[in-house]
Amino acid sequence: MSTARHALGLVALIIAMSWSSGAPAGDAPLRIGRNDSPMSLMTDASVAVMQAAYDKLGVEVRFERYPLRRSITMANAGQLDGDVMRIQEAAEQYTHLLRIDVPINQLEISAYAREPCPSLGNWSDLHGKRVAYERGVLAIERRLEGVEAVPAQNQPDLFRMLGHGMADIALGTGQDTDVVLRRSPEKGLCRIDVVLERVPLYHYLHERHAELAQRLKAQLQAMQKRGEIDAIIKRERAKHAND
Repeated sequence: MSTARHALGLVALIIAMSWSSGAPAGDAPLRIGRNDSPMSLMTDASVAVMQAAYDKLGVEVRFERYPLRRSITMANAGQLDGDVMRIQEAAEQYTHLLRIDVPINQLEISAYAREPCPSLGNWSDLHGKRVAYERGVLAIERRLEGVEAVPAQNQPDLFRMLGHGMADIALGTGQDTDVVLRRSPEKGLCRIDVVLERVPLYHYLHERHAELAQRLKAQLQAMQKRGEIDAIIKRERAKHAND
């Protein structure tokens, strides 16, 4: 029995050491949550940036698809090792996550309506309106005070709501949502000629990976200085410019 207890103790020690060092146990790849939407060009670009960063560190990583809110909730609970990209303020709500303080992408908040396309100047112009948004997009959710918020399960659902008169305005994420609009069966919809806000996005890791987070920050800083992050983003955007 003492031999068995000793063996179990060694296993527990090995697991604890791997967690404290920021490496997954047993050479398993890191599991990072990402958007599960079929149209997620911005997420694809951010995944490409982070794949390059992890490759440079020699860390194997697997990006797993989940609904937006579920992904970050699982990461915060330690069921995933991190989340590919979130706004800066996510760390205030999800306190077990560490923000890697180098922006890896930028979210453009775009607006859509039924024709004839109205004009918008800023967020205050939405007050009192029924505003559809994709559930889990924190950059938009934090800005919905003063509106009648209408949550959608995904981006195609935004345009279904708009086309059926369930919302006055739909908010999206720039290029991603533009492509969804072009493919939507709904007719008589338009993109409003405004970017309501540009929001930097950051990679997050669970707090057990504190040492890896520091190495990842240094790697992303080096990539940023070389212009590599911007180059990857431009390359990924160009792939879908004519979708």
